[in-house]
Amino acid sequence: MEDDLTMDIDLRAYWVIIRRWLWLIVLASLLAGVTAYSVSRWLVEPVYSAAVRLVIQPSSSLSGANYSDIMAGQRAALTYAEMLKELPLQESALLQLGYTEAQVAAFAEVGFPYGLTVQPMRDTQVIEIGVESTDPQLAADFANTLAQVFIAQNQERQAARYRDTQERLQEQVQSIEEDIGRVKAQLASTTDTQERARLETQITQLQDSLARLSSAYQSIQLAELQAVDLISVIGPARVPQGPVRPRKAMNALLAAVVGAMVAVGGVFLREYLDTTVKTAEEAESLAQAPVLGKLWDEPALAGADGTGERMVVLTRPLSITAEAYRLLRANLQFAAVDHPLKALLITSPSPQDGKSTVALNLGLALGATGKQVILVDADMRRPQLCHYAGVEREPGLSEALVDRSTDWRDYLKPVEGMENVMILPPGKIPPNPTELLGSRRMAELLENLRQIENVVVVIDSPPVLAAADAVILASQVDGVLPVLRVGYTDRRVAAQSIEQLRRSGARLIGTVLSRVPTDGKSGSYYYYYSDEEKETRKSLWPWRKKQERKHRVKSAKSQVTGD
Repeated sequence: MEDDLTMDIDLRAYWVIIRRWLWLIVLASLLAGVTAYSVSRWLVEPVYSAAVRLVIQPSSSLSGANYSDIMAGQRAALTYAEMLKELPLQESALLQLGYTEAQVAAFAEVGFPYGLTVQPMRDTQVIEIGVESTDPQLAADFANTLAQVFIAQNQERQAARYRDTQERLQEQVQSIEEDIGRVKAQLASTTDTQERARLETQITQLQDSLARLSSAYQSIQLAELQAVDLISVIGPARVPQGPVRPRKAMNALLAAVVGAMVAVGGVFLREYLDTTVKTAEEAESLAQAPVLGKLWDEPALAGADGTGERMVVLTRPLSITAEAYRLLRANLQFAAVDHPLKALLITSPSPQDGKSTVALNLGLALGATGKQVILVDADMRRPQLCHYAGVEREPGLSEALVDRSTDWRDYLKPVEGMENVMILPPGKIPPNPTELLGSRRMAELLENLRQIENVVVVIDSPPVLAAADAVILASQVDGVLPVLRVGYTDRRVAAQSIEQLRRSGARLIGTVLSRVPTDGKSGSYYYYYSDEEKETRKSLWPWRKKQERKHRVKSAKSQVTGD
C-alpha cells in the first residue's frame, strides 16, 4: 500500500514537471517538425525508385521440378544476386544506355548517378533489382538494361564452356567429309574391281566415323542446353510517377516526436540538476520539521511590476492565498499547544524568498482572530515590511533601542483597516545593526512586548545567511519559522541556514513554502473562491478600497526589489 502511494506521488510529481514545461515541449516539437518538413521540402532533392524482377530456373529443373531443384534455384539466386552487383556489369549497362567510356570512367571515380540494391526474395527463386536515382527515367532504364545485359552475359558465359569441344568436333566432321569426297572421286575414276571394293569399304568406314561425330556433336549441344540456367524477366521496371524520398510528412512527424523527447529529457535533466527546493517533502527533510503552510503562486495576485498584492488577507480575503495564511495561522496554533508563541521570528535562507510578505499577512491573519499583533520590522538593512504595510520607516526600532527617553510604544503604528495590528518599523539604518539587535535593550524590548495581554509579536528579520541578525534574534523568541521559496531557494543554502538556526538554540517549529505552483486541485479551489470574491469585492468597505489603492500606489513607486 505504501509502495502504491509512493508511486502515485512520484507520477504526480512527474506530471507537475511536464505540465509546467509543457509549453517548451510543444514548442520544441513544433520547431523540430517544421524544420524537418522545410528541409525535406526545399533542401533535399527527390529520389525516385524503379525495380525489375528476374526468375531463376535451374537447368536441372527443365525436365521436371522437385524439392532439390527448388533449393538449387534459391542458391543460384543468391549467387546471381552477388554477380549483379559487380562494377563491370554496371559499366556495360551504362555503355549500352549510351554513356561514353569517359563518362563511365568518371562515374567510377566520383560515384554513379544511381543507387543499386539487389535482393533475393526470401524462399523464392526471384531476384529484385532496385535502382534509385534523382532521374526517374534513368532509374527505370538502368534497371531494365542491367537485367538484359546480365541475362546475355550469363548465357554467353555458360555457352563458352562447350564452345571448344564443339569447334573440335566441327573440325573433325569437316575433315571426314572432305575425306569422303576425295575417296568418292577416286572411286568414280577407278575401273579395277578390287580397288573399287577397297574404296567403297573406306567410304563406309568414314561415314561411320562421321555418324559417330555427328551424334557426339548433338550430345554436346543437348548437354549445353541442359546445363544453362534459364533467367527471364517477370516484372520489368516502369518509370516511377512519384519520389520515394524524402517522405516529408513522415520526416516531420518523426522529427516532432524526437523534438518532444529531447525536450522532455532536457526538462528532467534540468530538474535533476536543479538544486532548489521544489516539494514539501524536500523542505521537511531539510528542516526536520513539518511544512506548516503552502502559499500558492496565485496568478490573480501577480502584479505587472513583479510585486503584486502584498496584504492579500485584507485586499483579497477570499483568495486561495488568503486562505493559505489562515491555514498557516491554524497550524501555528496547533504547534503552540504546549509552548505558547508569544514572539515568532520569520526569516529565510536568502533574499526574495517572501519572508516579509509572510510576516505581514500572518500578522493580519492572527489579528483577524482578535489577538493583539505587533509586527516588528527588524530588517534594518533592507526593510520591506513597512513598505508593504504602507507605513513610514522612521522613526522606529532603531530609535526605540537607542533613545531611552521615549517610550517604545510611541513608535508603534497601526495598520489601516485593522487597528489591533501594530507595526514597529525599522527606523533609521544604524551603523551596527547586529550589535543593536543583540543588545540588552533589544532583549528588554522583546520582554516588554511579551507582557502585553493577548499579544503575538511577529518579527521580520534579515535572511539567515545575509547577516547574523536572524541567528541572534532566533535565540530570543519562542519560535522560528523559515520561509522557503519553491524553485528559488537552494537546498544547500536552506540546509546551511537551518543548521545555523539550530546551533543558536532556536526552536524551529516548522517551515513555510512560498510561490508554490498551483496544481489542478488548487486551481479548482481558486475558481471556487474567485467566484465568491467577485461578489464580495463589490461591497468592500470604503476603508478597504482605500487601503487597496494606497497599497498599489506604494508598490508601484517602491524601488526596493528584495523581500
